[in-house]
Amino acid sequence: MAGHHNYRGWPAIAASLLVLTACRTTPEGEVTTPPVIETAAPTTQTLTPVPFAALGPGWAEADLSPAIEALIDACADAALAPRLWPEQPREAVADACASLTADPSRAGVEVAFSAYEARAINATSRLTGYYEPVVEVRSAPETGFEAPVPGLTPDMVRMDLGLLDPVRAGQTRWGRLLTTPNAPGRVLPLPPRAEVRVETALGWADPVEVFFLQVQGSGRLVFPDGQVIRAAFAAHNDRPFVSLARYLIAEGELPQSDAHMAGLKAWLRRVGPERAQAAMYVNPRFVWFAPEVIADPTVGPRGSLGQPLRPLAHVAMDPAFAPPGSLWWLGASVPQASGNWQGLPWQGLVMVADTGGAIKGPLRADLYFGTGAEAGSRAGVTNSQLSGVLLVPRGVACTEAWQAAHGAPAQGCGP
Repeated sequence: MAGHHNYRGWPAIAASLLVLTACRTTPEGEVTTPPVIETAAPTTQTLTPVPFAALGPGWAEADLSPAIEALIDACADAALAPRLWPEQPREAVADACASLTADPSRAGVEVAFSAYEARAINATSRLTGYYEPVVEVRSAPETGFEAPVPGLTPDMVRMDLGLLDPVRAGQTRWGRLLTTPNAPGRVLPLPPRAEVRVETALGWADPVEVFFLQVQGSGRLVFPDGQVIRAAFAAHNDRPFVSLARYLIAEGELPQSDAHMAGLKAWLRRVGPERAQAAMYVNPRFVWFAPEVIADPTVGPRGSLGQPLRPLAHVAMDPAFAPPGSLWWLGASVPQASGNWQGLPWQGLVMVADTGGAIKGPLRADLYFGTGAEAGSRAGVTNSQLSGVLLVPRGVACTEAWQAAHGAPAQGCGP
């Protein structure tokens, strides 16, 4: 984990912003020109059936067990199982779960699933990485630890939009409940980053570290007395995600070669607190956290599916193109461990267990690397072209609806 830095200007700036603009601390920038917003890629993805033999020697040699075990665990969880492949016949998904549980091997995968090569049309396929940062915090603000780690406040309410409109079943939004005499029970949208007021702090940390904690979505907070808690993702304000890296590149502030996490942190610390804070405001999306006891330090944070994340076995993908709980055989360049951060060819079986504000479009994935500094170093420089094969439960692939949309399955569905 990067050490904390002393910013002499941060306390005064933070105080004035809290009073004058009702701010909430997080990094994104000064809007001198319209920011570059990370928008959804064109909604075009083709799926072509392929035999497992066509996946090459990597498929025969790779360790598939982490992803297989993750799916089996999800299948066995009464709360998670209904969320796997939610738009497909439950019996077909359950059959795949039962088959894989009975034979959790490569051969078992080939029996329970059909393989479909995915291609993104008019979109750029890309793999990036994320991780669980470990952040030094204090119980009260002090020099170098001026930014609050934002926690939920009593006036924040979660709305189930499906109760208002069945078409929006499963969709939720967070808002602020206004209970003044003039507007009793009125729910307001949560403000953009620059207008948020932090009323509940889980701890106080380096402003740059809080920003990247919000980008990652969760992290571990370490207090001086050795206490460690998890800042678990709780809510966001439904504002669009704006990439700080893309903004700084467009402004000529940062070369593309430095547009990784370490390069962004270095820039924010180099330009001084005022300019850094302005840059962080470019991203209007804001994340709130909930404190969570870490019973087992080896277990990662929970993804949006509700399952604890496993390094190199879980990914975040766009649910419009990658069903929650789906298995994917991915190929990309991934930085290696032990100080060799140069991306080397990698293939692996992963399960979709998370989503992300910037993870939109076909063949767009964010690979989870784990907890701590080394995981962060690998995740921070991961950025490569991506190939992908979607493994479809055999019972789903054998339905008339699926075959009409995507062609015959890679392996036969019967005589």
